[in-house]
This record gives sequence, structure tokens and C-alpha cells, in this order.
Amino acid sequence: MNPKDRVRRSIERRKIDRVPLALHCGGPGSAYEKLRQHFSAQSGEEILQKMEIDIRGVFPRYVGPSERSTVFEDGVGHGLTTEFGGTEYMKCDYSGSDGIAGTYSDDLGNRPLKDCTSVSEIENYQWPQIEWFDFGNIREDCIKHKQYAIVLGGWAPLLSRLFELFGMKTTLVNIKLRPNMLHAAIRKITDFYCDFYDTALSYADGMVDIVGWGDDFATQDNLMISPESWRSFFKQPLVRLFSLGRKHGVYTFFHACGAIRSIIPDLVEAKLDILFPVQPRAKGMDHGEIKEEFGDHLAFWGGIDVQKTLPFGTPRDVRQEVRERIRVLGRGGGYILSSSHNILQHVPLENILAMYEEAVKTKPKYN
Repeated sequence: MNPKDRVRRSIERRKIDRVPLALHCGGPGSAYEKLRQHFSAQSGEEILQKMEIDIRGVFPRYVGPSERSTVFEDGVGHGLTTEFGGTEYMKCDYSGSDGIAGTYSDDLGNRPLKDCTSVSEIENYQWPQIEWFDFGNIREDCIKHKQYAIVLGGWAPLLSRLFELFGMKTTLVNIKLRPNMLHAAIRKITDFYCDFYDTALSYADGMVDIVGWGDDFATQDNLMISPESWRSFFKQPLVRLFSLGRKHGVYTFFHACGAIRSIIPDLVEAKLDILFPVQPRAKGMDHGEIKEEFGDHLAFWGGIDVQKTLPFGTPRDVRQEVRERIRVLGRGGGYILSSSHNILQHVPLENILAMYEEAVKTKPKYN
């Protein structure tokens, strides 16, 4: 069974030889360099092959204004997106990383819409344009990885994008004081995403398997805004995005970490196919309960704990958790195994290897 078949059959709840594997590890402070050195790898692709990862990503090339550039790291890295004009990522140094980190502070970085008070100011802002991207490489990249499940996208936020453009405090205040202005900004953001992903999927010509987006709506304990506000501002834009999957005949996934339990029914109603990353230590996110309640409607991607088990457990603890997640989330299919968030550099190498070694040899149950 090749990787593409394995992923598609798992999403469709059909029998597979093993659970599909994905790797969520990239960017400053991640364990990527540790893996590269361990495998003596010259590229991210070589790491993915040696770890038997079933998924590959494709993305168009940025050709727009340099001051609004989008940089994507090789192979397994995160995209560092600034094409909307907010400075979400900035230089920092933590634990000698000499890297970058994000902030949504109103006072750190560029918040271009912070002082806006009217819908007309939102309409007149220079929003990104499709012409800033060259989609010509997508088909070629899909062909190059044709035996793998191809994923397009991964991080296209709405709330987090508002934080980037307005600042976090200003956004939260404007939910109450200037909702029409935020609705206008969300509409502009969503319009761009819809055009962007519709174009990219058209260039892929049926070779993409999964299209995905992501946002941060929650903390460890709850949503950052009320469920009612979330539904008012964000549910219909997600309905629009997820509909692109049905239009192009591909599955949809959505990244929403933290305690999102109260809006999972809304994601189901919006016709999402795959929920990522299933953060097991967040409040209300018991994976067994979520599988029991939503497993007929959603496939799950993630689930291996990055807060305690991977960084602080033993390889034996990791292997035990992998077997348990496959037993629960993989029961009857509908599971792609990966960490519940980015694997950081302090995670012991032996724990990362144990996770994937155990996943390869543990068979999902069908009953």
C-alpha cells in the first residue's frame, strides 16, 4: 500500500496496513536540526523518507512586493507569512535560538489596522493579491510526490490574522465596539483565501488530496472569545473555505489547537473532514470522548502529546501513548498520527524516534 492510498483509505475509514504518519516539526526552536543530523540528511525530503512519512506539502511561489514577502522553509518547516502586512514574526533570541517568534501585542511590531475606526478604511487597505503568487510549480511538485498524499496549505487564520493586523487587545475590544469593521476585515481576508486556494487547486489539476487551513481560537482552558461571538464572526467564512474541498474533490483539514470542544459541532456542520491537532491535555479535549462523539463525521490528525509525554516522558511512555492513540483514534480508521503540535528542540531524539517506530508496527483495529 503506497502512502497516498494509506492516507485516503484512513480518512475514508477503510482498512489499511498501518496508520498514516505526518511530521509536525519545523521552524526556529524545533527539533528539525536534531533530526537532520541524526539521519545525516541533506534535505527535509530525505528526513521524511527515512521516517516513513506519508504526507507531502505543496505551495505556490511568492513573487510579490519584497516588503510583504512570504518565506517557506525547506521540507518540513512552517511558513512565515507576512503578505497581509502585519509583522507577526520578529527577531528574537530564546535559549540561544537566534530565531524568530510571533507576537500579537498591540505595541510590538507593525499593526497596520490598529487605528482604523471605519469600514471604508478597511476597504481601502492594500490587501494581498493573487498576482503576488506564481502557481506554476504546483502541478510539477504534485507529480514529483505522486505516491504520497499531497496537502496544500496549513495556516490561513482569521482570528489570528486580525490579531496580526489590529493587535490582540484592539481586536477583542472591536468585537464589541466595532463589529461591522471586523466583519469587513474578515470578509476581505476570506475573499483572498478563497481566490488563492481555488486558484492553487485548479493548478493542481486533481492531484492534491487534502487542502487545509489553521487558526488559533483557544487557550489551554477555553476559547479566547465566546462561542456565540465565534459563530457570529468565523463560522460562515469557514463554511466558504471548506466548500472549496467539495468543489475540487479533495478532503479538508483544519488546525485549531487548545480547548475548542465547544465549537467542534460547528466545524462538523461546516463540513470539515479532518480535525488537527487533537491536543489531549487541553480542557475538554479527551480524545476518546471526541472520537466517540464525532468519529463518524471527522477524521483526526495529531494526538501525541507535546506538553508532557514527548518532552518529559521516556521512550516507553511514548510507545505506550502511541499504541493507545491508535487503539482509540485509529479504531475503525479515520486517524493520521503526528504530534499534537510542533516538536521542539528540547524533545529527546529517542522519544521522537520511538513515536514513529511504534506507529509503523502498531496495527489499527476494525470491529
